Amino acid sequence: MKNIYKVMLVMWLASPPLSCSYANPTAQQAIDFSQQVDPELAKVIFAEDQAFFTAFNQGNKDVVNHYFTPELEFYHDMGGLSNYQQNVENTNNLLSRADRPTRRLITEDFEVHPVKGFGAIQTGSHEFCHMENDHLDCGTFKFLHIWKQTKAGWKLHRIVSYGH
Repeated sequence: MKNIYKVMLVMWLASPPLSCSYANPTAQQAIDFSQQVDPELAKVIFAEDQAFFTAFNQGNKDVVNHYFTPELEFYHDMGGLSNYQQNVENTNNLLSRADRPTRRLITEDFEVHPVKGFGAIQTGSHEFCHMENDHLDCGTFKFLHIWKQTKAGWKLHRIVSYGH
């Protein structure tokens, strides 16, 4: 993958309303939540994932950054470990680009597990695309998100991005 993926996925970020028009607006119907460990929690995390990445795909930095806990740690197999402030800076830089990437969740890989008294673990795969030399350049990568339930709502507390 090109350098954009290194930049993009070092800060990861990880949706639908895409300029590339490959979004799946009916993704929720594609997931059989009854097969999840906790179907109601899976629906909640799916909705949070979709809201977060809709903001990402639309370049809405404020909403994206709102989803990070101040203690955020982002582990990237190629880029190493980064913290909250580094991710905010990387996100703002990435989302300011005209050729910013867009993300699509691979619904077949979507999985959620509760973390008692804390939140949830979400695992799966997602596809990031951007335009390069007038061609759509895409890659599919694996992720693990640790969601923390806070008084202010669900927040991303740990992010692991791998398979690059």
